[in-house]
Amino acid sequence: MDESELDKLVSDVEEIKRAVRRNNPFVRELVGGRFFAALGLPFGLLIVGFCAGAQLLLERFGSVAGIPAGWKAAGWAALAAVFIGGGILKWGFLGARARKVQEGATVMTIFRGVYGGPLFHLNLPVVICMVAATAFAVSVGHPWYIVPGIGIFFAFISNALGLAIGRPEYLVAGWYCLASSLASLFFMEAAPLVWSAVIWGGCLLVFGIVGLAVKDREAPA
Repeated sequence: MDESELDKLVSDVEEIKRAVRRNNPFVRELVGGRFFAALGLPFGLLIVGFCAGAQLLLERFGSVAGIPAGWKAAGWAALAAVFIGGGILKWGFLGARARKVQEGATVMTIFRGVYGGPLFHLNLPVVICMVAATAFAVSVGHPWYIVPGIGIFFAFISNALGLAIGRPEYLVAGWYCLASSLASLFFMEAAPLVWSAVIWGGCLLVFGIVGLAVKDREAPA
């Protein structure tokens, strides 16, 4: 391949990227702003804090079975509150934003916009792989491998979304999640809570930092 052919290839790739972004205005308006980056930072810190607290309890009481029931109930309640609170905030924002961008938009409109279209052929296989990896990890008696298993496949969704809307925080978070999940495969059993914090807490923190550092901009025409 000579220099002119390489230049033509680069030009074609850039044109494809621009076309994808032009054809995804609804998705870009939904998830391309700074709201999710701002949400990522505190939730990343909460996940790191939860894992650190659980690790301290394990070191103090020796095993999960040895942790007092009250501590375990409080921990699970706190984790549930984080996920439920995050879900309410996320879907509340998405619903309001979707109705602002497209009159009469519903939850199904959001799902079709974010997960449907051409990306459906990537998203559905990834979700199937997540479910299969989870089932396999449980069936062989190593449930902690669910954490990196989901992280590896989540990276593909994050990168695809980042390419579609032209936001670097999704790409950086995707690559971070892939690298940390692959690295954890060799050490997960020795320190599952530490690596859970590294993968998911770190992913959200990286996403938030990059997203807030990058100025909002219009996708290139």
